[in-house]
Amino acid sequence: MISVHKFVGVLSCGFVLCLGLAYAVQAENVPVQAATTTITGELLRIEDANFIVKAKDGKEVSVHTDKTTQMIGQIKKGDILEAKVNDRGHAMLIRQR
Repeated sequence: MISVHKFVGVLSCGFVLCLGLAYAVQAENVPVQAATTTITGELLRIEDANFIVKAKDGKEVSVHTDKTTQMIGQIKKGDILEAKVNDRGHAMLIRQR
């Protein structure tokens, strides 16, 4: 006959092992946040899905948008914008300042 202490010990080890595996599977599904940059400047023009912004340093920056880009406000030419852009130049968020 198996002692109660052995049974509880084996059951506890199995439980701890299952918890560890559950966290590993859950961590696999966590989305990785891409590095973002904030661009602030004047909207010069819109070319197809690209917003051309004159940044504070005077350079023209092309910011790509699509249906996943969150737009806040009625954005038009001449507006001062703030855009959260990933490392590939895609805007996650564009809003008026």
